Amino acid sequence: MSEEMEKTSLITIFTPTYNRITTLPQLYESLCNQSCLDFEWLIVDDGSIDGTGDLIQSYINSNSPFPIQYVFQENRGKAAAINRAVSIIKSSFIYFMDSDDYLPREAIRNVIPYLNEIKDDERFCGVTGMRIHEDGTPIGSLIPNPILDTDYLSFRFNYKAQGDYAEIIKTALMKQYPFPIYNGEKFCTETVVLFRISRKYLCRYIDCPLRVTEYLPGGLTDTYTKIMLQSPNGSLLHYKELFYSRIPIYNRIIILCVYWDLYKSVDRVKLAEEVCPTVMMRFLAPMMIFVKWLYKKLK
Repeated sequence: MSEEMEKTSLITIFTPTYNRITTLPQLYESLCNQSCLDFEWLIVDDGSIDGTGDLIQSYINSNSPFPIQYVFQENRGKAAAINRAVSIIKSSFIYFMDSDDYLPREAIRNVIPYLNEIKDDERFCGVTGMRIHEDGTPIGSLIPNPILDTDYLSFRFNYKAQGDYAEIIKTALMKQYPFPIYNGEKFCTETVVLFRISRKYLCRYIDCPLRVTEYLPGGLTDTYTKIMLQSPNGSLLHYKELFYSRIPIYNRIIILCVYWDLYKSVDRVKLAEEVCPTVMMRFLAPMMIFVKWLYKKLK
């Protein structure tokens, strides 16, 4: 069942979910407890069979202090859920929030001024803040300045940022950069889209907690390697596009090694042409064998 949004806010908090009825109440409570309620909440249910729809409908029927929209789709994976959400959202920004995470109480109030600053600036794709554990400790590397304007790839490889962060991206750009969907696969890492956006746009990084995360057993993070092998096209595309991005040569070598290890482990008959190795990647393959041999010798 779907409820139409009564108004268009600056922010839509978007939650893809699959059988997370036990964690959604914590997220909903954190939304209700926000000191600023100027946002909408969109849930795309990726085929849950645990009563998630009834739970969200109860929130809608309880006169929630913010607009809620619930959309159900057959189980197609997170990337398809994101594409579905992007096609619906009318707000200027999409605040990505998994169903087992939640917001710090001042998150919306704190981030709105930063979003307004870059809303009409065509150089920027959005705002990224910190993820924290429940005890308040940061999950990713600390952002080096209170405000840092750089692109996603530079942040990762030049500033050597590690870990997960909380992304809020302009809806218009997400419409321009949809997730690739491959038959029979349900996973494509979000970094594929972030890499593509990074080639043209800056992001404003802020030293502000925007998302509380505790990694649960059975989640994407916990089963990442298995999921990559089950979705070889989306996984290989991630490494191929990263290899051809503006990153240091040392990192390119590592990425190419990982790409070839994965490529050799999957059924190549099912691979799309766009994820297969280029002539350059094949030419460099023997060097990768030598690099791995040398690494083992020096280890």
